[in-house]
Amino acid sequence: MTIDMMYQIPLSLSGGNGVIIAVIAYVVVAVSAFIVFFIMSRNKWHSDGLRAAADKIISEDFLEYSLRNPRKVNTPAPSGVRLMVAVTVQDGKKSSEVVYDPAKTITFGRNEKNNIRIYGEGISGTQGRIYLSDNKVYLENLSSSHSLLVKRKGKKCKVTSGKSLRLRSKDTILMKNSRIDISFFRYDINKKR
Repeated sequence: MTIDMMYQIPLSLSGGNGVIIAVIAYVVVAVSAFIVFFIMSRNKWHSDGLRAAADKIISEDFLEYSLRNPRKVNTPAPSGVRLMVAVTVQDGKKSSEVVYDPAKTITFGRNEKNNIRIYGEGISGTQGRIYLSDNKVYLENLSSSHSLLVKRKGKKCKVTSGKSLRLRSKDTILMKNSRIDISFFRYDINKKR
């Protein structure tokens, strides 16, 4: 291609093709703006739902505290600021999302007594637990026969029976055909929106 030909290409687009390109560019920008708006509104709805769930958990703790301690003597009130765990469970074709307070141990497995019930092969009655220790969230494998995998930033770490691993936000716990996606967020009941 010669230099003359390179300069001729844009000039040849200035006719009818230039209008077509302008229309295509306009459509691409409009569709992109719609997609960004849709994602942002969905994320706002999603975060509002997480905040509402966290608010309910903390409010119930305050109510329970008030009922157990009517005179509030020598018993500290529960904190209104908490680290919360948003858990998305994908069990086969089903998916659900729940918010938990990790200060109250979260168990998962096949047994119906678990906080998170996971069906399927290769899942123990109580496969594991998620708990809070020193303001850090941990995963412990309670199964003697099935190990857990934690996927973090593309790398996988095996958690064997009786062992614990500190969880980070955006970690994924992998088991056979199931997975648990973990996200942390801080919630302050005094800063309602």
